[in-house]
Amino acid sequence: AEILRAPVGYDLDAALATTYTLDFETALVVPATLAFHAAENRQETLDTPLALLEGLERLSSRIAIFCEAGRIKAEPKGANRLTALLEETVTEVIAPRGGAFHPKLWLLRFTPIEGFGKPRLRLALLSRNLTTDASWDLSLSLDGTATSVSRDQNGPLIELVRALPGLASGRPAPDHIAAMVTSLADDLARAEWEAPEHIRKISFAVNGLTDHVWRPRIGATLGIISPFVTDDALVALSRGVDPAKACLLSRADELAFLEPETLARFDKVLVLDEMAETEDGEESEDIGIPSVPARGLHAKAFVTERYSSTEITMGSGNATSAALISSTNLEVFATLSGYTRDLGTMEDQPSPER
Repeated sequence: AEILRAPVGYDLDAALATTYTLDFETALVVPATLAFHAAENRQETLDTPLALLEGLERLSSRIAIFCEAGRIKAEPKGANRLTALLEETVTEVIAPRGGAFHPKLWLLRFTPIEGFGKPRLRLALLSRNLTTDASWDLSLSLDGTATSVSRDQNGPLIELVRALPGLASGRPAPDHIAAMVTSLADDLARAEWEAPEHIRKISFAVNGLTDHVWRPRIGATLGIISPFVTDDALVALSRGVDPAKACLLSRADELAFLEPETLARFDKVLVLDEMAETEDGEESEDIGIPSVPARGLHAKAFVTERYSSTEITMGSGNATSAALISSTNLEVFATLSGYTRDLGTMEDQPSPER
C-alpha cells in the first residue's frame, strides 16, 4: 500500500507492474487501494460497494499489470464487471528466450494536483509476486523526478518497459496500455533517483531480453540469499572467492541437490528457521529441479566487497542457470554500492538464518 501512496500534493497518473504469478484478489487490491487513497470520504467508499466498484473501474484505466501467461490464480468464473476490469488491466506475456517471465517491478508516475511542476516517479524492485503469500522477501523503493535530461543509468529498465507490450501472449495489450507504457518509458529515460543513505551509486540490469548475460561482480567476499540454486550459477558467482569469506542462505531441499564440491565453496551454508516458513506458491524455474512450492524464503540478494566498497544486488533473479547463466528467464536487478565503512561488510548484512 505504501508503494501506491501518492506524495503530498500529487495524484497517481499511471502505474505499471510486472509479476510471475498473480492472483485475482491481489489484482483487485491495487485499484482498490488507489480508490481508497483518492476518496474524499474513505469510510463511505468502504461501506458502499457500488462506490468502491466505480472507483475501481475509474482507476483501473491508469494501471497496467504484466504477468506470466497461464499464471493468473483464482480467476472468477463467468463474465462480470470485476472480470472485465481484470481483462482491461492485466496482460499475459511470455519471456522471449523461452524461460519464465520473472521480473517483479513497479513503476509509478504522480502528477502535481495544481498542474505545476515536474512529474514524480517511483520505482520498486521486489522479490515477491503479486500474490497473498507471507514469505520472507526483499524490496527496494526509489523516488525520483522526471527531469529534462536523459539518464544512461536507467537504460536496462527502459528497454524492459518498452518491450512489455510486444511480449503479449494471445490477446494483445489494449491500445491504452501500450500508450501508457510508452509514456512511462519516456519519463523513465529522464528519471533522477533519490539515493538511500550512504548509497553512492545505483545501477540496473536486465537478463532475458537478449543473449547478453549479466551477473553480480565477483569481489573479495560473497553472500548469497536465494531460495533456488544450481551448481553452475553458484560456481560462476563464487569463482576465486575464498570459501572462508563466502556464505550461502537457501532452502534445505534445494541445497540437497547441490554437488559436494559446490557446497565446499561456502564456509557458511544456512537455511531459514522452520518457524518462519510459510507457503509462497512460486515454483522452481529450472529444468531438472523438482517443481515444489517454495516455503518461507523468497528473498534474493547478492552481497560482495570490492576494494573499499560494499555492493548489494537485489531483484527477481535466483542463483540459478535460468537467471544468471543461460539467461532464459526474464529478470531485473538493482545494485547499490557505497563505502564499506558506511554499509558494513558482507557478514554485517541481515539474514533470517538458522
